[in-house]
Amino acid sequence: NDGESQLTRWAADNPGFPSWWQVDLGGPRQVNMAVIEWFGDGGRSYQYRIDGSLDGVHFTPLADLTENTTPARTTVDRFSGMARHLRVTIVGASQGWAGFHQVQIYGTGESPP
Repeated sequence: NDGESQLTRWAADNPGFPSWWQVDLGGPRQVNMAVIEWFGDGGRSYQYRIDGSLDGVHFTPLADLTENTTPARTTVDRFSGMARHLRVTIVGASQGWAGFHQVQIYGTGESPP
C-alpha cells in the first residue's frame, strides 16, 4: 500500500471469482485487525476471507466474511492469530470486479490512526 487511498488500487485481472492477494509481513507477527478500504462508492458489498500462514503454504482462516451482504466503503475485521503471510480471498461482490485501495494490518497493541 502506498498511502494514496483514492489514487491507486489493486484490482483483479478479470471479473471472475475467487480473486486473491497475499502479503509477507517479513516475519511472524501476532495480528488482530485488518482495515480494508474497498474500491467503489460504498454501495457494494464484498464477500471475502482473511487467512494467515507462518510458511506461505499452509493457511488457516482468521476472519470469514464469505456471507457478508452489508455494503461498506471500509471494513474493520478483528481476529487473533500468528502469521507471517496474510491472504485476502474475495469470493464475490454485489457488483463489479474485486478491488481495494488500501489494506492496513495491525498487531497486538496497535490501533488505526
